Amino acid sequence: MKVYLLNPPYYPHFGRGARWQDTGRGGTLYYPIWLSYATALLEEDNEVRLVDAPAWGWDKEDVIKDIGIFKPNLLVIDSSFPSLNNDINVAESIKRSYNEIKIVLVGPPASQFSEKKFLRVMELIL
Repeated sequence: MKVYLLNPPYYPHFGRGARWQDTGRGGTLYYPIWLSYATALLEEDNEVRLVDAPAWGWDKEDVIKDIGIFKPNLLVIDSSFPSLNNDINVAESIKRSYNEIKIVLVGPPASQFSEKKFLRVMELIL
């Protein structure tokens, strides 16, 4: 299976998993830790690609183009509460371009809400 793990574009230097979601005082921008862990596990039996769009300066169009080149079966998108609307918008744009790809949203918003409520929200969006 081909799996694409995405830290979606948002503001430059936005750290979804960081305590403070911008670069630290020393200019540190942490990599997407949880997506990296998942990538390490998945690459044992799958072809994977981890994309850190905020660190790479990529916008939505860059990501959509890259997805077209990689042609994944599954797309995992990291999310956070401050960036949730943006992340859902990115997922919608990808789904419009590549309807056949299964998309999974992960992160605090996905685990905070009950499964039933969150699935209802995602069905409306995707």
